[in-house]
Amino acid sequence: MRNRRNLLLAITLALVLSAPISAPAADTFTLVLGDSTVGVTRINASFKGAVGYSADIYLQPCSASIKSDCLQSVSYQRPNDSQWITLIPDEKISFPAAGVPRFGNSPDIILETLTAYAADAQNNIPAGGMTPLYKDSKAVSDDGIRYLVETRALGSVNAQGRATWNDLRLDIKAVSVDDYTKLNQFGFPTLQSLRTFQNVAEFKIELKSKVTRSLFAGWFYGRILKPSIKYMSIGEDESIVQITGSPIATYVAQGETTFSQYSSLQAVAGSVLPNVPPAASVQFLGATYGFSNGQGAMKAWRQLSPLMRERAAPSTSAFHLRTSKNTALLTDFYPPGCQATQSMDGVVSTNATMYNPSPPSYDASDGSLNFEVGSPHLDSTGNVIQGFYSMVVSAKIAKCIWGSDLTNSKATVSIVNDSGTAQVSTSALKFADDFYYFHISGFTYSTKKISIRLTAAPAPVVVPTPTPLAVAPIKRITCVKGNLKKYVSGVKPVCPKGYKVK
Repeated sequence: MRNRRNLLLAITLALVLSAPISAPAADTFTLVLGDSTVGVTRINASFKGAVGYSADIYLQPCSASIKSDCLQSVSYQRPNDSQWITLIPDEKISFPAAGVPRFGNSPDIILETLTAYAADAQNNIPAGGMTPLYKDSKAVSDDGIRYLVETRALGSVNAQGRATWNDLRLDIKAVSVDDYTKLNQFGFPTLQSLRTFQNVAEFKIELKSKVTRSLFAGWFYGRILKPSIKYMSIGEDESIVQITGSPIATYVAQGETTFSQYSSLQAVAGSVLPNVPPAASVQFLGATYGFSNGQGAMKAWRQLSPLMRERAAPSTSAFHLRTSKNTALLTDFYPPGCQATQSMDGVVSTNATMYNPSPPSYDASDGSLNFEVGSPHLDSTGNVIQGFYSMVVSAKIAKCIWGSDLTNSKATVSIVNDSGTAQVSTSALKFADDFYYFHISGFTYSTKKISIRLTAAPAPVVVPTPTPLAVAPIKRITCVKGNLKKYVSGVKPVCPKGYKVK
């Protein structure tokens, strides 16, 4: 069974990277670092959980029967066009009335048959069904492009059947449908992944959340260029979350090593690197590998990056966001008194091959937030990869970290490369809807340490307005001498000799 799983993994990774992985020598294997979900695309069914099993639910489009914990809208913009185009569910695909199989550890073992079901508010469970597939509502002719929109809530179910949610994953994938009439072993038509989003410049998603409201709190991480968030309460226990941003190109690193060389690296790195089975031909480490066990992806990258090829595998577009709910780790990333709140704290996003998905670490010595990223230097065509890092932070957390008044502040960004050389740039931070927005781009990759620090902008020079001198009022008198008359003006007017004031 283990050899079979390794073989399937090798085949999947070869398809993912499009460039076939050459067969390694008997004592070598291939290392692949980066996003683990690229190319693994299919329609899934929701599982509302049971005692001892994790709940895994895909939120459904809002409708007359599904009024909360649902996708209220999905839309996109084309390049150089400000109009939002609405996406609508593909009516050609629906949940089979007979249900679909839920497999166990083996594709041959069916645990149960899953069906679509209504919300169970009493037990904290939203309505579930299949992963919704969307299409362009204004397309004149069908170009075959579809968008698989996974808003996936994961949690646990207690003995009384009540769910607790601890992980949210938002993922949009561009796909096409092979044949609507043919169903695969999972009960739905087979999808083909598209490498890019074609003519999509930006996505906008609005979610209504009630029983899953706790998921929209704390920090998020992902693959969205310049993410923007609006968080709106529509009642005491319900919210609307709007997420906007652009898809990005992600880069997978690949290299070969021998088992003995890898063992030597393990001896130095300790538990940072996973064990590799002796029969393995491919070892895969995801973009955020190590976060759950507290090691951190960047520790693994530092050990393995010398083995990686200078050029990345062909890039694939992604639009992905996920929660950071590891409480034991998150308490280390805030200064005292600035712990996570019950609302959304912020987002970190980058196109780096590997990165730590946690909030930036705080350095009390200079009041900076520090973040590391790593990626190959070149893309698959030989062009230098331009790195970016975006951070969104709530006003409450930002003020707690940097001070009570951020008016007119500047974001000073320092990017340090492997040699210790710093590139420093300063830009005004953006503030909108109770969030501060930072975006750093234009740097090239090796291992980068990014530091962000807020500094007060120079106070404007105030030139005092001169106080005007007091001016005595001008008086005018009439002077007469017989039939003669003269008018005299001045501060203290006096009649000429021989004249008298009339």
